[in-house]
Amino acid sequence: MMKDPSFCYKFYWLEAIVKLISEGVTETTFDAIIDEMIANAWYSVREFHIHLSGVQNNGDVRDGLERAVLLLTELSDLSANASKVEIKNEIKKYNRDLKVYKEQLTNMVPYRALAGFFAKSGMWSTGAALSV
Repeated sequence: MMKDPSFCYKFYWLEAIVKLISEGVTETTFDAIIDEMIANAWYSVREFHIHLSGVQNNGDVRDGLERAVLLLTELSDLSANASKVEIKNEIKKYNRDLKVYKEQLTNMVPYRALAGFFAKSGMWSTGAALSV
C-alpha cells in the first residue's frame, strides 16, 4: 500500500488510523477517519500548497483530500494554522458540501490495509463501522 509514495493521501489514511488507535478508539467510521485526514492535511495544503496527488493536465487538483481542504478553505474563515478542534468543527458544519470529496476518499481507500479492520464485511460507505 505504501510502496508508491506519489499518492500522499495513503499516508494520511495511515496517520489517521494510528492517531485514532492511540486515542483508544476501537470502532470508528470512514467519516471519522476522513475528518482526521482533512485536519492533518490542513496546514500542509494551506501553508505550503502541497499537491497530494499532483494535478491534471488542465490544472485541476486530482486528490479528494486536497480538494476537501481547498473547499473547506473557501467555505470557512479558518486560518492556515487553525487548531484541529476548529478544523473538525468546520468539517461538521460543512459536511454536506464536503460529501463528494469524502466519498471519493472512501472509494480510494487502500482496501487491503483496512480489510482486516472490518467488523462486518461489505460495508464500504462513509458511515460504515470499522473495528480498529
